[in-house]
Amino acid sequence: MSANEYGHVLNRPSHRAHVLVLILMTALLASLGVAQPAAAATRLQLSVGVNTTEFYPGQSVVTYGYLKSSSGKPLGSKTVYVQRLTGSTWKSIATTKTTATGHYRLYIREPGGFQLRTYAKAYNGDAGVVSKTIALTRISGTQTLEQRYEQLKPWLKEPIASTKTGTSYGVPIRWRSYANGALVEGGGRVYVVTGAVLKGYLSTGGTTGKLGRPISDADCYMTTDKCIQPFARGAVYYNAQSVTARKTHIAYGTGVGAEIVAAAMSQVGYREPAWQTNKYTAWNGLKTAWCGVFQSYNSAATKNGEAIPQVNTFEKLVAEVKRRGVTNTPRVGALIFIDFGSGNVTHTGIVTKVYSDGSMQTIEGNTVSPSDSVRQVAIKTRSPWQAEFFYIPGT
Repeated sequence: MSANEYGHVLNRPSHRAHVLVLILMTALLASLGVAQPAAAATRLQLSVGVNTTEFYPGQSVVTYGYLKSSSGKPLGSKTVYVQRLTGSTWKSIATTKTTATGHYRLYIREPGGFQLRTYAKAYNGDAGVVSKTIALTRISGTQTLEQRYEQLKPWLKEPIASTKTGTSYGVPIRWRSYANGALVEGGGRVYVVTGAVLKGYLSTGGTTGKLGRPISDADCYMTTDKCIQPFARGAVYYNAQSVTARKTHIAYGTGVGAEIVAAAMSQVGYREPAWQTNKYTAWNGLKTAWCGVFQSYNSAATKNGEAIPQVNTFEKLVAEVKRRGVTNTPRVGALIFIDFGSGNVTHTGIVTKVYSDGSMQTIEGNTVSPSDSVRQVAIKTRSPWQAEFFYIPGT
């Protein structure tokens, strides 16, 4: 006991009494069905950073960070989702895997400014986590090769050659090679070429070759296993899951049609396992004839989904491209709509070459050959009389 300032004696409850009261209260709450506070869930640790918050049209933003367990252990081979805010909804626009040290990095190319964050799903008892949000702004104006290098220096590393100058299809350009890529400046813009796309680009002669200068950065969309990069006279497409043994595909031409051709090249040789049951109809969500679906699939594969509309019937595809506008002149990257003599358009493919006699090489889905009745993706040759009309994707 102790005395207060007035001399009254104060009784001090014992520790044992406190414990007894807590036990009784807990038991009472439980008997009344009142839930007790749950222990706080442990959560993964996820960081995110970017090389710049301002970018020029066609440029990608390097997104990087690390993923760790709640205890701080680096988590390797785990999927990290990159998301952008669309309206009030966060949508995944790319994914990548963490390295053995838990780090991740990828290039994100979007058409305009947006808010970005990353996300990782729950793992091994730790709750899933979202990173902080970063606001990215597309800006106008011009940029030099040296300015872009400062933004990308941690990833490009040191230069391995001096800066060179020249022209690409009438446009003055400057370019320089680095340990992990190349930068090309032209028309007031600077674009980076790296990885498997760079190897494919250099195989054509690089800036002095037939493809010419890059007209945007690569877009390694959804997964880093697939990248598309457009150039002044064509496109390079890398697909680690290519049906063909070759993983890097080069198509010559202009516009988004060249990009779609490059993607179609990666699918040549695919054979459907069952009637109208294949990866293209699965992507479209319908068991149907799939010559047009195949073309829409390749359009989406290059992030040009609206260039060739995704519809649920071939008739709707024909109606939509007619609404947009068709032509009688073939060119690489155009869809050819074929009439086999019935008076009706019943098939389509994408033109990959136009010969001097008017015939065309195409890549087509849902087709067969005289010696093989399995529906497949194949290279075909079409006569001009088979073409009812052509559609230029993106018009």
